[in-house]
Order: sequence, then C-alpha cells, then structure tokens
Amino acid sequence: MAQHDSSTTPRTNLATPQANIVLPGEGRVIEVGPMRMTVKESGERTRGTLALVEFSAGGAFHSPPPHIHREHEEGFYVLDGELELTAGTEKIRAKPGTFVMVPIGVAHTFGNATSGPVSFLCTLSPDHYVHYFEEVAPLFAAGAPDPKAVAAIMARYATEVVDLR
Repeated sequence: MAQHDSSTTPRTNLATPQANIVLPGEGRVIEVGPMRMTVKESGERTRGTLALVEFSAGGAFHSPPPHIHREHEEGFYVLDGELELTAGTEKIRAKPGTFVMVPIGVAHTFGNATSGPVSFLCTLSPDHYVHYFEEVAPLFAAGAPDPKAVAAIMARYATEVVDLR
C-alpha cells in the first residue's frame, strides 16, 4: 500500500478562506423608503448563518408593523441617534452603544425615536431576511406601502404581523 505524505503534497482542490473587509461607505445599498440599508455581509461568506446590515435614516421613517420571526433572530446595535425598540413587553429608547437581541418568536418593531438622524447595525441569523428587504424595497419607492402587501412578503419569510396591545 502506497503511503501518502500530505505535508509535501499540494492541496489544490481546497479553497483558501479569505477575510471579507468592507470599508466605510462600502456595501450593497437597498433603499427602503427613507431608510438606507447597506449590506455589509449578505451571508455569502458565513455559510448563510449570519448577515450584517447597516441602516441609516435622516429623520422619521415608516416603522415596520409589529411582527414575529419564526426562522431567524435579529440583533440591533445603535450607532448614532436614538432608536425606539419594542420587543415583547419591553420598550426602550436605545442610544448609541445599546444592543438588543430579538430571539425567534418575540414580537417586535422599531422606529426613529427623534426627528434627527439615526443609524444602527442589524444582525440577521440566519441570513435569508436580507432577501425580504430586496423584495419589499420597491413597495416603498412610491411612498407608504400597502400594509397587506408588506405582510404578504413578510409571510414568505416566516414572519407574522401581530398586535402588540
């Protein structure tokens, strides 16, 4: 039986992992009404386990209806301004440096807490909800979208619109 010495045999069939560096101002932009969403990591380099997006708005924006995700978690990290987050029974005015993790099954929504600019990072785990934003963005291009149309797209991504009252 022939012996194989892996220390001297090149491994040409294995891809070498590469770091992904996204500099300030870089990333794929999706305009969702007055919110600018910049995809920093789409999930392509994380085997679909995680996406990271940066949201920014110059002022008020249309808050998503209260909703529950059935297949992914979201994390919110405020960079600038104040984000009003409701998650379950908790309501918070999140200032820069605040992190809120919303697990699967927790009703939540968010909006700009002031009329000033706001920016925040959002993690999506797994990554598939990035595609929701790609689908819903055209509905916002004409102004306030039809809530039923938004809910129908959310449903395709295992997200249910709920009442927080």
